[in-house]
Amino acid sequence: MVFAVHLSDGVIAGPWLIAGWVLAAGLVAVASWHVRDADVSRIGVLTAAFFVGTLIHLKLGAVSAHLLLNGLLGVILGVRAGLAIAVGLLLQALMFGHGGVTTLGVNVAVYAPPAMLAGLACGPLRHSGIVRVPAVRFVIVFIAAVVLLSTVVLVAQWLHVAMTSGRDHFPADPAEWWLTYPAVMVATVSGAAIAACAERWIESDPEFAVGLLLGGATAYATVGLNVIWLAVAGIPAVRPMAGVALFANLPVVLVEAVGVGFVVAFLAIVRPEWVGGRVDHPGAGSTSSNGTSH
Repeated sequence: MVFAVHLSDGVIAGPWLIAGWVLAAGLVAVASWHVRDADVSRIGVLTAAFFVGTLIHLKLGAVSAHLLLNGLLGVILGVRAGLAIAVGLLLQALMFGHGGVTTLGVNVAVYAPPAMLAGLACGPLRHSGIVRVPAVRFVIVFIAAVVLLSTVVLVAQWLHVAMTSGRDHFPADPAEWWLTYPAVMVATVSGAAIAACAERWIESDPEFAVGLLLGGATAYATVGLNVIWLAVAGIPAVRPMAGVALFANLPVVLVEAVGVGFVVAFLAIVRPEWVGGRVDHPGAGSTSSNGTSH
């Protein structure tokens, strides 16, 4: 399986498999350090959700992709997300052949680091109050949209070169990049501006912006790591497919960003301790444990 972010047996060269196992062992060790009894049930429930959710494939034309859900695990479990991911991927490989056993280390090394970093960033980002500034949220959405749209253009040109010339080398001269064409630049910036204005128009909850940023960044980093492993460590026969894998999973980045945004906004109300603790809105009085304001 090349297109999905679950690399199968036989697609990664032998020496790189060892490197993947070493990295995965370190990540799991960090994620398992001093796990409390209170964490076990939450880890178990989210491991099950990850196990089931990432088995569902979505057809995107001639290829298919699936949700990643590691951003969701990250914002709720923090560094413990690495443990849930390792267990979920192992069960998928053994029970359904989803991914591979030999590539399990590589897959954990792809999925876990972005999720664990998102978990570490969630609380401080929410408490900093920076995403409560409308102008900051506009800039965040604008930059995220520019990055995503630019990636779409670059990958589309990469695939076009591969299909029309039989080579998978991207043009070395930036002047030949589609992204530098005035019409493409205008379309990219305009699309990003529309997305940023839409966020302001719907006046979304600041907590949604936190989830949107972390969910999108986690998914983008995960897909990027998957493509890097495939392009650098893959066997010669599959390396040219890295561009197709990236293109197929870009819609997943958008879905993950919006999905994690809604989850963080919801949990910030009902279970704030799951996403870095309660954050009082400016001008709101603090609330005691019995629900009375002071």
